Amino acid sequence: MSGRIQKGLVSVVIPAYNSSSFLVEAIDSALDQTYPVCEIIVVDDGSTDNTTHVLREYIQQGKIVYVHKKNGGPAAARNLGIARSKGEFIALLDADDIWLPEKLKRQMRLFQNEHIALVYSDMEFFGAATKYKSCFEAGNPFRGDVAKMLINGNFIPTSSVVIRKSVFVEVGGFNEDTHFFAVEDYHLWLRVAARYGFDFSDSILVRYRVHGAQISRNVVKTYRGLRTVYGDLLRHVLMQQWKFQLIKKYLEYTIKLIVARLLVK
Repeated sequence: MSGRIQKGLVSVVIPAYNSSSFLVEAIDSALDQTYPVCEIIVVDDGSTDNTTHVLREYIQQGKIVYVHKKNGGPAAARNLGIARSKGEFIALLDADDIWLPEKLKRQMRLFQNEHIALVYSDMEFFGAATKYKSCFEAGNPFRGDVAKMLINGNFIPTSSVVIRKSVFVEVGGFNEDTHFFAVEDYHLWLRVAARYGFDFSDSILVRYRVHGAQISRNVVKTYRGLRTVYGDLLRHVLMQQWKFQLIKKYLEYTIKLIVARLLVK
């Protein structure tokens, strides 16, 4: 924890690794929010590009809180940023994505329900050819107790998430183990969903940049991570009501991982 929590306010946490080409757009979109933001924390995860140079003016003008750490992946970067945050709520933003100005204002209304721990939103894709324009163009979002549906697959865009900091701390934050690499966000959503309700803002509030450098494009690591997620959740007491569903998904990704490894040889 970092000092006294500021009730009703939002801390924005942006992990950044060699993303200087996109980072300014992400920060500016957070600065342009119509809802009060108490701080924007940029965690430089050991970048080797010109990230520091790009951020110099923002740091000097006090527009962001800059934190530098040894490279350890997005989970560790987000955890560090959140540990130093002051807001009652945490809004996650990846360095290559962009928020629309009304994002936080629309989402914060939904936290009037105390059972709601996390609010996500629709997003649109840009930067490359994609099958769908928006995340939920091909399917409906889920609200309330979403754990059962969430086990079937991750439908929550990280850059759309606003979460209560108290809940984040309660569930233990992002797992920094390398076996969860690329799916640490999904692992967190599931642990939160086992305890609390989720809500959804049905407007497109995030622009998700599609490009070749994204972590999630590594199929073998992603399949290995998903198998690890389901295996780990089988040991959680609160997930036992979905035990057989978790076993099914664990076996599914075990097979997918074997096939993927054979194909890359």
